[in-house]
Amino acid sequence: MVRWYLIASLLTALSSLLLGSYVFLRNKKRILNITYFLFNISIAIWSFGFAMTITAPDKTMGLFWVRFLNVGAILIPGLFLHFILALLEIDKKKRALLKFTYFIISIILVFNFTDLLIKDVAPKLFFNYYSVPGSLYPLFIAIFCSYVGYAFYLLFKEHKRSSGLRRNQLKYVLIASIIGFGGSMTLLLPVFNVNVPPLGYLFVSLYSIIVTYSIIQHRLMDINIVFKKGTVNTFLLTLLVIPSLLLIILFEKLLLGSINITFALVIFLFFLMGIYLSPRIKPQVEQVVDRIIFKDKYRYQKTLSNLSRVMVSILDLNILSQKIVDTITKEMEVEGASLFVLDEEKGYSYPITCTGLRCDEIKKISFSKDDPFWNWLKKERGDVVIKEELKGEEKFQSIIETMEELQAELSIPLILKGELVGILNLDRKITGDMYNREDLDLLKTLANQATIAIENAKMYEALRKNRIRMQRADRLASLGTLTAGLAHEIRNPLVAIKTFLQLLPEKFDDEEFRNYFLNVASGEVERISSLITELLDFSRPSEPQLKEENVNEIVDKMVMLLTTETKKKNLKITKQLAENLPLILVDKDQIKQVFLNIILNAVQATPENGAITIVTRSFEKNSDETILQIEIKDNGPGIPAQELEYIFSPFYTTKAQGSGLGLSISNLIVEEHHGYIEVESQVGSGTSFTVNLPLNAHLIEGKRQEATVQ
Repeated sequence: MVRWYLIASLLTALSSLLLGSYVFLRNKKRILNITYFLFNISIAIWSFGFAMTITAPDKTMGLFWVRFLNVGAILIPGLFLHFILALLEIDKKKRALLKFTYFIISIILVFNFTDLLIKDVAPKLFFNYYSVPGSLYPLFIAIFCSYVGYAFYLLFKEHKRSSGLRRNQLKYVLIASIIGFGGSMTLLLPVFNVNVPPLGYLFVSLYSIIVTYSIIQHRLMDINIVFKKGTVNTFLLTLLVIPSLLLIILFEKLLLGSINITFALVIFLFFLMGIYLSPRIKPQVEQVVDRIIFKDKYRYQKTLSNLSRVMVSILDLNILSQKIVDTITKEMEVEGASLFVLDEEKGYSYPITCTGLRCDEIKKISFSKDDPFWNWLKKERGDVVIKEELKGEEKFQSIIETMEELQAELSIPLILKGELVGILNLDRKITGDMYNREDLDLLKTLANQATIAIENAKMYEALRKNRIRMQRADRLASLGTLTAGLAHEIRNPLVAIKTFLQLLPEKFDDEEFRNYFLNVASGEVERISSLITELLDFSRPSEPQLKEENVNEIVDKMVMLLTTETKKKNLKITKQLAENLPLILVDKDQIKQVFLNIILNAVQATPENGAITIVTRSFEKNSDETILQIEIKDNGPGIPAQELEYIFSPFYTTKAQGSGLGLSISNLIVEEHHGYIEVESQVGSGTSFTVNLPLNAHLIEGKRQEATVQ
């Protein structure tokens, strides 16, 4: 039985020494790290002294090691209180208390080497030697409990009123301390002749394990682990292997009545093999456990993971930004969030979306590229910035103030190719829980995906603006061709009207002449008015607007605009427009541009006295989709096969004059209406362009947007 306590003591001493040294080496000047290091050293002295005492070969050595372990025990309450005061950042306010505490400790240390504290040692239970208390020992225990109790009171009070990262850090310190001090207090039972084995002491080493977990998982004491994976595994394995072996031996003794080292080692090897093989089945096990025990956590992690895959397909920047913020705030139960995006042209970032916060105030905030907060986040290179971790450092005061202005518990820089393109700010959770390591890892992954998605949306928006400019350029080019012909078309009826006006005074009394003049003049004026109206409608830029339109009417008006061009070459345009053609939801101005471009190309390609045929029809492609077809066919020279694949490329043209944008723009417009253009051509026989427009394109678009946003 003694060997178990020996192993537990040595493990506690070793783990305390390693952990305390690591924390101290991370920051040798910080009082929190120093007090934690000294506190762990006092635990190591006490644990090692206890191991030596219970296995001492004689009474003299037993008494020596008891006084040795008491040095650690006497230092523990004062150093623990100092550590807690430093952790709570109130040590400067309690200087008088600390001075008095260390004064009392110094006096007790002196008494430790007299019979007043430890009178003697004697065998107890199954230990070789154990303390025999002196007259001052109860007073020492009372002082010990008062200082430790006061430290617990302060720790519990701060934990109760804190939230987020701070709350979780204090929770682990509280749990570890309760286990550590609770287990060690069972050692007092034999001291006061209560002959019950101090079983709680076997679990004192859990103190170091819990604190180590908190340092790695929850950045306790502002320490970011820089261990590599192998180092972390080795460190944790050192703390877990020995207790595991100890428990195997303990259960072997309890169940079998004796200890067989070979059997214990075989069981232990199976245990290690399980650890080695666990990574192969770990993902599946974690998924099952998450689904059964942590349903909410599994749900939001799955939702956020799905979001990272879906958002790359959302090309509208406003919809994308709102989707990101709404999903995170809903699934992670965050009180509010905001997303800032950089506008490269204007040189500053602005809040593109905000929810659950003082949005009216936040929307007034912007950051230039030279802003200190913007530049500092850029240097963080995508790491999550937690406001709580910056507290206590004077150099971060301005950063903390900016984050408080943004109502941000944490800020996630969106970095692309070393440049900061945005900031995602999250407030604290509604539940008061902290953002744990899994949350932060998930948010960083999500931020990386969001960065790419935002850049894609911005590039798509820039491409859309360029496309609109190209459409306007092509529209103006077509307009130039039309106006030249329409000037002649308008001049002819004006000459006729002028002639009639000159003859009118002479034949004013001729009623037949007046009626004839009225009919001709009004018809010509109406024709001129229609031509000018169509020309103005075509030239006027407008935002895309879907309305139900009659395709036949659009074709008629475009043919009318090209009357002059067809007369020049004496072309015959035959229209075979289907009756009762269903209305279709399109942008009329854009479809006008498509028809005009294709018909104008046909006019220019057809030789004199040639013919152009325009056919409209509809057919059911399948049970859910009806297609409207507009075919424009000429009997021109045709297009060589090697050139057909390039005709929709921007700026590609075989004409001496022309921008090469007409067919490219037309193709883009039709694709935006979820349709397509088919081309058939035979050299020497002519070319046929067929515009295919789905009748239910709006339903297709609605389903696409719904699928994208979900």
